[in-house]
Amino acid sequence: MRLRHEPTGPTRRDFPPITLTFTPSRQGDQALCEAMQAMWEKELGVRVELVPQEEKVWLDSRQTKNYQLLLMSWLDVNDPVALLQLFLGDSPLNSSNWSSPEYDREFAAAGQSPTDAERWTHLQNADAVLMEQLPLI
Repeated sequence: MRLRHEPTGPTRRDFPPITLTFTPSRQGDQALCEAMQAMWEKELGVRVELVPQEEKVWLDSRQTKNYQLLLMSWLDVNDPVALLQLFLGDSPLNSSNWSSPEYDREFAAAGQSPTDAERWTHLQNADAVLMEQLPLI
């Protein structure tokens, strides 16, 4: 595994354990969490405690932002707006606590673009901001 940047933070020994909250009622989520747990331990030396929650409790944790890491999945859709709108600073669906005025501006500009080409350019710019700041895994 190659890291994007050389590590500058805590060493493997210093990194505190983290919790990953998920709902096992969603097909495949538990297996995915267990795989991430094993990889993060092996590759990064990070201990991950899995926190399975019933769907109703998981939704409440998400709404109240009562988690350290939260597994969310999304359906495959043809328009990136369905996923990109989740990261708008004022979106009630934004569970990441991340916001970026630049991202919000690009997303808004996409919605007001007179052509598909211009719309896609703004959506790509918003996506670039999201990937640069990486508020999600």
